[in-house]
Amino acid sequence: MYDQRKEDKCLRIAAFGYEAGLFGAEGRGLYAGGTLAGVHAELSHLEDGPDSRSSWGLQENVYFGIGNNSNDEGLDGKTKSMVKWEIWLPSLGVLGHFTFGRGYDVSNEGLLKSQYDEIISILKNSSNPEDIAVKKEVEIALNARKNLDTKNFLRVGRALRRNGFELIERMGDHSDKSVKYTFRKDGSSEYGNIEFMSRVWNNDAYSSYNYGNNFITHFLIDYLGWKGRGY
Repeated sequence: MYDQRKEDKCLRIAAFGYEAGLFGAEGRGLYAGGTLAGVHAELSHLEDGPDSRSSWGLQENVYFGIGNNSNDEGLDGKTKSMVKWEIWLPSLGVLGHFTFGRGYDVSNEGLLKSQYDEIISILKNSSNPEDIAVKKEVEIALNARKNLDTKNFLRVGRALRRNGFELIERMGDHSDKSVKYTFRKDGSSEYGNIEFMSRVWNNDAYSSYNYGNNFITHFLIDYLGWKGRGY
């Protein structure tokens, strides 16, 4: 009988013999199968005659998901800070993760850069003098890799509302006692990409950019991915 165990990592002849049909059903005839690196393959040959033929097949469980299994580094120099979509073959264990796509940098540095880049892109075509001044302040903060102070954070919020965004009211503050401010496109049902954590006692607001724009992708990328950084 064929007996596949999850811990199989090498070639194992798992099945061979002869199978006849029962009550008119067609059997496999002569057959043999094996498992290589978690992938099971089997070859069978029906009895000689006018309908004689061979067949083969492969069997493996394949999963599609997302996780901190990329070899690419985030801006903090750590691979676990880069979240990517992946194909997972559980039979291969830790070697069974194959990542693809552009990835999402969930390091503090990556979140700051993604958020500032997004704000600069939104304001770049505005002719409003205040928007132009705000864009410059964000560019200065980006180049210095620094948080915005409270004054400029509030200016950014007003600039976003002038340029088609709305502030979302969410219940509860962050675990570090900062106050959460999330912006999304006006009138949309998006989760909201642009997010700040305001710390008035520290005179700053740090970036908490959301890559996922609905609850599911936000949970997978921004929450689990952020937790998976390991620090």
